Amino acid sequence: MTANQKFAYCMNVHPTANFDDVLRNLRGSASSIRRHLFTENSAGDVDRLGVGLWLSDPVAQEIAASADKLQILRDTLTECKLAAWTFNGFPQHNFHQTVVKHAVYEPTWSSPDRLRYTLQLIDLMASLSESSQTCSISTLPIGWPHAGVKNDE
Repeated sequence: MTANQKFAYCMNVHPTANFDDVLRNLRGSASSIRRHLFTENSAGDVDRLGVGLWLSDPVAQEIAASADKLQILRDTLTECKLAAWTFNGFPQHNFHQTVVKHAVYEPTWSSPDRLRYTLQLIDLMASLSESSQTCSISTLPIGWPHAGVKNDE
């Protein structure tokens, strides 16, 4: 596999309740996958694996409020030879619960909280990515029908 094959490993498959979980998942699963996919080239360089970060709202706020934590996250990505290429901004809160269903659609875009969270992810992405890098943030659709509306499940 070579660096010109662009794909990213999505971190939202790993429960991430706090900042330490983010670091543990990057150093563990993502780093291990990168080692299996990429080998050192003749120049001694090692390709970086793109990752799709998922930060819950509280974790994103924690990182945004601390220059030290942002630097630790940046350093961890570098040390593990990972690159933040995208953010999963769809579930704003913990979605690794027994029953999730429609809760992942909250808050909807009708809430200023959804905009605040998404703008925060944009700022974090800008801080973590290289200036020439194209980045993305996936988010939810406009919303989900309100409670009381019968939906097919």
